[in-house]
Parts: sequence; C-alpha cells; structure tokens
Amino acid sequence: MNIRPFLFVSLSLLANYVQGQNTIIVLNDSTNVKADIVSISEDRIFTKDDSFSLNKISYVRFLSSSQMQARPTLVEALLRKCITVYALAEKLTCKEGNEQLTTLPVSENEKDFSSPDDEISHGSFGLGIGVDYGGFVGGKLTLIPDRNVGFFLSAGVPYLLRLAFTGGVVVRFLPNKKITPTASLMYGYNASIIVFDAPYNNKTYVGPSIGFGLENRSRQNPKNGFHFNLIIPFRSDEFDKDWASLKSKSNIRVISQPLPVLISIGYHFGFKN
Repeated sequence: MNIRPFLFVSLSLLANYVQGQNTIIVLNDSTNVKADIVSISEDRIFTKDDSFSLNKISYVRFLSSSQMQARPTLVEALLRKCITVYALAEKLTCKEGNEQLTTLPVSENEKDFSSPDDEISHGSFGLGIGVDYGGFVGGKLTLIPDRNVGFFLSAGVPYLLRLAFTGGVVVRFLPNKKITPTASLMYGYNASIIVFDAPYNNKTYVGPSIGFGLENRSRQNPKNGFHFNLIIPFRSDEFDKDWASLKSKSNIRVISQPLPVLISIGYHFGFKN
C-alpha cells in the first residue's frame, strides 16, 4: 500500500487547520474580512495574510467565546486601541482614557513570545538523538520561512554505521507560545540492522516517517529550547525482507525487535535571518 499520498494530504489538512481564520474584521465601510489576527502595532493590525490601518476598523468579532478566551493578550491590545471586540453576543469596549479595560487570565503558555515584526527565530540548529537527527546522534538544521511551517535537513551516524540523512517539513501549532505542538513528515534514514560479530550484515534503510512532538522554548532565551518527537517509521520492503531473512537463520540470535514508535530529543539554538 502506497501511504505517501495519504501522509501529504494529512499534513496539508493540519497546515490548513493551523492557518484557520478565527476572527472577522469589520471595516468602517462595512466590509467583512475573515482573518487570523497575529498582532497589533501603533497604527496597524496584522493578520497572517494582510494588515489593516486601525482607523479603518469598526470592530473585531471573534467567532466563539472560547477563541476570545484563548487570546487574552490580543483582546486587551485591541481594547487599548479602542477597537470594539465581540464574541458572539458579548461586547467589550474601551473606556475613556483606556482605563479599566476588561482583562482575561493568561496562563504561562498563552503569553506571546513574538510578533510579525520581531519573529523569535527564522530557524535553528540542534543536536540530538533520533531518526530525525540522522540516527543515533546527529545534527538538524531547520529553516522557518513562515511561523507555522518549517523545513529541516539532518545528518547523523546511526549506531556507528555510515553517515545517514533525513529531510522533511514540520507544521507548527501555536508558534508564538512557550510550548509549541508540531507535526512533521520526513523521508530518509528510519531503520538499521546490526549483527554483532558479522558486520557484513549491517545495513541502514530509508523511507517515510511521520512525527508528532513539542517545542519547549526557554523563557530566559526564547530562541533556544528542547524539541521532543514521537516518530512512526514506515520501513521499506527491503528492510522487511532482510529482517525476515536474518530471523530465519539459526546462528543469529535476535536481541531486539524493531520498534513501531521511536523517540527523539534534541536541543536547538535559534537564529534570525
């Protein structure tokens, strides 16, 4: 069964979810614009796809109360600019002098780390262990042209065998938070066979894998932090054939079975373009 089209479609749907539109910006001429607001400057409001002058905005409507509750810093910023905010039937307005603004509780992970004008990092370099680092130990270079999507290439040494490579794409959820969930699709090293005392049987294999993980950034230096991943490898027919052949040999004792889910962990140092 060819699973690659399914994997690409699944990650495309995830990317669309990340970029979902959760607010309606109503302009003074009654034009309605569905958008996902990212941040606010002194005179403009920024969305993922565009920006609007504050003096041209009549009000902002969140599509649900839960969406508004999830963005307390954004709501407060809108009110400080005297932009009326609606969450369904609920209406919030600024008071004269910008005093006594309605505020909502903010958890540690809800606090924004960045804005469109000051992205935390446009990429990172990390050292870690796992197939998305090229094997037993390796390095990973990640480029983030868009805060929700990144591309990575890694190289490492799987269990002291030859150099192995892996590359892929990562979708980042809540990219401006301390803890950022991720989903990734990669192709490259994802299996190896090691036979002690018979190194001529040692071999590495490539194939597609999917991963689900977390970026946990340092509060002291938000560009840096740990990356964790659970990875599901889809091993090649060649690996299955070689593995079955080795298991059938009476002079070879199997010490460990291939795991259906793998773990990777690394520490990344962020950089800006």
